[in-house]
Amino acid sequence: MKKIYVLIFLILILIILSPDFILKLKYFLIKKFPQNIEEIEKENLILKSQIAQLEVLKPFLPQAKSSNLKLGFVYFRYPFNFKNEILINLGEKDIKIGDAVVLPYFENNFILVGKVKKVFENYAVIQTLFDPDFKLSVKISTSSEALFTGGPTPKLTLIPRKNKVNYNDIVYAADSSLPYGLIIGKVGEIKNISNTLFNEATLILPYDLSSISAVGVLSK
Repeated sequence: MKKIYVLIFLILILIILSPDFILKLKYFLIKKFPQNIEEIEKENLILKSQIAQLEVLKPFLPQAKSSNLKLGFVYFRYPFNFKNEILINLGEKDIKIGDAVVLPYFENNFILVGKVKKVFENYAVIQTLFDPDFKLSVKISTSSEALFTGGPTPKLTLIPRKNKVNYNDIVYAADSSLPYGLIIGKVGEIKNISNTLFNEATLILPYDLSSISAVGVLSK
């Protein structure tokens, strides 16, 4: 009981004391124990930084345990944040040119963001699906093959008109240069191309590139 009374007494003192007194007490403690206070603040900042990084990587962790997935952070390049390329903090010891760059998806699947284009000692350049030079053989659900063509507005071309393709059908990678079955996106607006045997369609991507803070890299 005595301990409880002492605790209540101390709380009342803190309530009664003015903010100026508490501020002076803080400065006194900093002067009295400068090294300890500085060390605690440093450790606190480091811990907050590690927690923030873990939160960014958390969605990848289930897949990372069961695959050869390497995790990397995306560098922010404002105001030159072009959509055709991104930079990540994985280097030549971790990844190689041509590796798939992905985001996590349910049931151990992945969404394709791009491919490793250049690798340096401590970072790599990623060619994204928004690059006009990015082309990839894909499948639309189970009914058709097509050619994915990147750019500011990615699209599907060379869709055989005889094959039934619907809005919101899943599109996934079927190219020999990448792991099979990576999700690309969904079929958007379908267009008939006159005087040809093919259709085209816009592609709905399941992410906003500018909001991506981390990616995974998969070797084939």
